[in-house]
Amino acid sequence: MEAVGKGPDHRHLAARPTQWAASRCFHAPADADAEDWIAVKTARILRGYAQQAADEVRAEADHCKLSGD
Repeated sequence: MEAVGKGPDHRHLAARPTQWAASRCFHAPADADAEDWIAVKTARILRGYAQQAADEVRAEADHCKLSGD
């Protein structure tokens, strides 16, 4: 039996496929920073700050000059 705290990070498991897809707009698939990006956004969403997380993603997309296409 696995010890508490030794299993996968619950924030990682809470991330939606759309969050993983969004992370690929800012990070390469093998980039470890993508997981950190997901963890930050997921933590905000789980704490009730989904709008803030969405606003941050939009600001990052605007900064990178990404379109909605």
